[in-house]
Amino acid sequence: MKKTKRKKSPRTPSTVDAYIGARMRERRRALGITQERLGELLGVTFQQVQKYEKGANRVSAARLFEICKALDVTLASMFEDNPTACHGSRTRLTGTFGPIEIAVPRAPPSTAVKRHGQTRFNVV
Repeated sequence: MKKTKRKKSPRTPSTVDAYIGARMRERRRALGITQERLGELLGVTFQQVQKYEKGANRVSAARLFEICKALDVTLASMFEDNPTACHGSRTRLTGTFGPIEIAVPRAPPSTAVKRHGQTRFNVV
């Protein structure tokens, strides 16, 4: 009997979450704010801020709005570059706060499908 693969939960952090976390960290450091201080401003622990910055936890829309207020940036500035446009092991993006580098997960080769000259990835 074949083992069935588990579907990826919609709650699982994605590349976008890692990108937003990297933008948060970059701006926080530019302002000279500690994770503890940002946590106090947001009403969460510094561990939670750390998880957001690493992309380990998803950031809700309401929390992202609060983060933007605390970091004195617009909501749009968190999405200036498209983090899902590139597929590779590491991606270097340049934004308002300067260049950042994030890890971009690669799909296993068995899920990559070429169509019309473009590589598309099937959701496993």
